[in-house]
Formats: sequence, C-alpha cells, structure tokens
Amino acid sequence: MKTFRLHGQRYGGELTIGKVSQKFYDHFKDKDPHDLQEKAFDYDNEMGPSFLNEDDEIYWHDIDDIEHMSGCWIDCELRVVEINENDEEIDDTEFYMDLDDCLQVYSRECYLDTHLDTEEEGEPAVTYFSAEKGEFWYADVKCEEFNPSKVMFGGVETDLANLVESIAYNGKELEMIYDDYSSTGKGFEAKLGMYNPKWHEQIDSYDIETVIKEEYADEL
Repeated sequence: MKTFRLHGQRYGGELTIGKVSQKFYDHFKDKDPHDLQEKAFDYDNEMGPSFLNEDDEIYWHDIDDIEHMSGCWIDCELRVVEINENDEEIDDTEFYMDLDDCLQVYSRECYLDTHLDTEEEGEPAVTYFSAEKGEFWYADVKCEEFNPSKVMFGGVETDLANLVESIAYNGKELEMIYDDYSSTGKGFEAKLGMYNPKWHEQIDSYDIETVIKEEYADEL
C-alpha cells in the first residue's frame, strides 16, 4: 500500500464572518470600503466604534461567530506526491491536478445582504478575507495507485472567497492537516452587510460523510 499526499496550496487565505453592533454598522455602511479594511487593524478604535462595543482589543479574525476558515480556492491546483515510510517525498512522483476536474459534492453558502437595513430582516455583520499564497493543508491517501478521478471536495461560497472545506478520495473523507500552514499575504478585503441565518447553510446541516458516499455511489 502506497501513501500519496495531497497539498492544498498556492492561492487561498483566511476568511471570517461575524456579527457586529448596530453602532458599528451605521458608522461604516456608507464609508469607503477601504475604511472598513483599515478598521480591521484599528485596535485602539481610533477610526470609529469597536466591533461589538467592547473595551478590550479585538482582532478581526476573532469576529467569527458565523464562519471562520482557512484554505485554498475551490479552483486551485492540488500538488500530489508519494511519500515513504519516513514521511519523506519520493523523487519523481510529484504531479499537479486541477480541482476544477474533480467532483464538488456540496457547496455551502453564506452571503451578506447589503439591501437589508432592519433588525427584523437580519443582523449587522462583517466579512474579512486575508488573501494569501502558500501552503494551507495536506491530506494523505493510502492506496495501491492514485487515481485523480476519485478525488472529491466540498466548499464554502461567500462574498469574498470560495474555499475548499473538505476533501475526499474513493468515497471517504480525508483528514485535512494544517500543521505546515505557511503563507504570504497578498491582499485584504472586507464587506459589511446584514446576516440572515435563513440564507446560511451551516456546516451542522450537512452530514458530510453521507453526502460524500452518496455522491460517490452516483458516480460509479
């Protein structure tokens, strides 16, 4: 039995979506988007109200009670390489494959609406995305010979990024390991809007293992 390592890398980043106070929303909703981006690093609240009327310093990636994830884009390339029993890469076994060529078994959505303005229709929230380039996660596959057509994945769609959330092979979900996460910042984006939980497909609403098995069975 061989071990092949799938690397989620190149382009992706860290995404957070979290609720903010009405005061924060009212202050920033008509301002330039650049102000909302800079607010993420305004730890002394010199640019306006704090995220949640708190007195302590809050970092942007802690405003994440709705969603928080890191990873590669759903249309990225996976780097695949065989590794030996010492967890070392075997020479001349590396190749790349496009996730675009793989089956996407589910896609969760979490968008903010910029047209809602009342608490009855939603709650104020902000999305932040740190665009990055680098190594995000890896997952190991044990098999006799690796077949790219057996790779499947699930993703999350948001206003600022569509990221890989789960990866599977041969109908079985793989463990995504983030121990080697290493990246360089390439940009930073922000969006303010209203969050309605009715439009949020939460991870708890998916039995990922069952979805993967059913989709894989349909492909056979």
